[in-house]
Amino acid sequence: MQALDGVVDYSRFFIGDQKDFARDLFDNLNGHPDTGHQFILRMDLIEEVSPASSVLLNSKACNLEELTENCRLITKEAFKYFNLES
Repeated sequence: MQALDGVVDYSRFFIGDQKDFARDLFDNLNGHPDTGHQFILRMDLIEEVSPASSVLLNSKACNLEELTENCRLITKEAFKYFNLES
């Protein structure tokens, strides 16, 4: 989230080492290419290279309604993937 002092990280979904699943899921999220400070809310796809290092792979800016739907979609699809499709 964009705040007065910069970007604040306030939530994470950890998918583990399921890179293809994470990329496909991120591609299906609602939002727009992050083109700057037009939107206050942003979702990032990040790969953790090591415990101390990560790489930003993609970002999507979204409004509150899109963020809400994205959280629902991530939870639903992760549940299906890890419990029903493995």
